[in-house]
Amino acid sequence: MSNNSDSRGASLRFKVLLVSGLITLIVVMAVFVGSFFAAKNRLLQHANEQVNSFAGSLKDTLELQVTLFQDRNTSNLSIALNQLPGERVMESVNRVEVGEFELPILFVSGVGGIGIKQITASSELVDLLREQLNGQFSIYQIERKEGGERAILVSTSFKNSEDAMLGKVMDSASPIYQTVVKAGNLYQGFLDIDGIPYCVSYGQVKDADGVVILIVSTAVPVEPIMDYISTASFTEGSYAFAVDREGKIIVHPSMEKGTLVSQAMPGFWESLKEAEQFSLNEAGQINFNYGSNSGEGYLASLFEVGALGWRVVLNIPESYILAPVFSDEERNDHIWLTRLDSRINYNGFAIRKISCTFESCSESSQLNRRRRSFRCS
Repeated sequence: MSNNSDSRGASLRFKVLLVSGLITLIVVMAVFVGSFFAAKNRLLQHANEQVNSFAGSLKDTLELQVTLFQDRNTSNLSIALNQLPGERVMESVNRVEVGEFELPILFVSGVGGIGIKQITASSELVDLLREQLNGQFSIYQIERKEGGERAILVSTSFKNSEDAMLGKVMDSASPIYQTVVKAGNLYQGFLDIDGIPYCVSYGQVKDADGVVILIVSTAVPVEPIMDYISTASFTEGSYAFAVDREGKIIVHPSMEKGTLVSQAMPGFWESLKEAEQFSLNEAGQINFNYGSNSGEGYLASLFEVGALGWRVVLNIPESYILAPVFSDEERNDHIWLTRLDSRINYNGFAIRKISCTFESCSESSQLNRRRRSFRCS
């Protein structure tokens, strides 16, 4: 009876210590996991703040570059218009074929003090302007007939261009035509010409009677802005790219221009659509996380460059952001395993003590029984 009582006591102590060890293990693991996620959240919050700052600076820089391009283009247009005063434009009785049209030849006199220059079906004047001002120039001639009027491209400094071919007719419903010809204002914007984005400006030339006879355009490529975006980097492994409002790549370190983002980066596109449900922050940015096709996670900061109509995205790999966490995790692993090993050793020592006590009690009980048996005999 005494032997059974001693065994039950030892077994109870063993169970108590075993439960204690398990509880200690669970608590240590909970603290470890909690510390990991707390550190991760702090890093992500800090990274978002830093990314907002860098993206804001990048946006300001790009918008400043756009403004400089616009100012340069406006200046080029002003100089070109001064070289083409309406009262010095003369119409010849001779006509020339321009594309599918036959138009009267226009000349301008006194340009740059070098005599008379042909405008219609000649690139002499626009080539001179290009050399002087380091930009592209085009001239549209207004043809009027009973059926109405149209602007026909008769001169351009673009060479071998599919988008700037002589004889091309400007759409009379286009914003350019309506702004320049109908409203009599300057037009400024951005156009793709032969696949290259240009900052463009358009202005009108009137004759001595106040009738619009020419449209002059200037174009400056914005490739330097694209180069700036493609080389922008916030951290190791980060990069930037730009897309248009239709979701097509404008510039990307590894993707071709015109690639649909929804097909090439489905994870990014889906996360963006979800993030767009929320309003932009004060700086006009959206921050969100997404998974790439390779499985790597990224923090993305998107903002718009309004004048260009581009959406620029700054990407930072989460592996870089969380690198300090994983370093701490490795360090904590060592500390945690050391503490766990110490706790296991302690519990093992206690269990061994209980086992020894149990064995000692069993031996004493057996010895007492033999003594009692001997006395009785």
